Amino acid sequence: MSRQQRSEQSVAIIAERFTQAAQKHLGISTKDLSNLLGYANPSTIQAVRKGASLPDFVRISEHISQLCDTQGRSLNLHWVITGEGQPLVGKNTKSSIEKARDKIDDDIIMRIQSMTPSKKATLARFLSDFN
Repeated sequence: MSRQQRSEQSVAIIAERFTQAAQKHLGISTKDLSNLLGYANPSTIQAVRKGASLPDFVRISEHISQLCDTQGRSLNLHWVITGEGQPLVGKNTKSSIEKARDKIDDDIIMRIQSMTPSKKATLARFLSDFN
């Protein structure tokens, strides 16, 4: 869909979510948000606040670590775009890959804990070959 064909309503809704997250949840003013994102002046952010244009998601993603509240939660771009989820995501939110890795690690630890001492010694010898 070309830029001209975007639904004005969709642009306004996404812009409103971004504005709401910046003001209400992060407590960032238009001027501060403009500076944080590296704009020369606040006119671009003002256009977004009016619902006239979309925020620059590439620029936002480059500065996402600075778009945090006092508890370390950051702006949830998925929520800004889709409205699904929460406006902010916790610092400790893990991806599905990280969760799967943790599950595998936990499974390995559980298996080792249930081994007999002789099997643990065999495993230790086997693992020492990888160093």
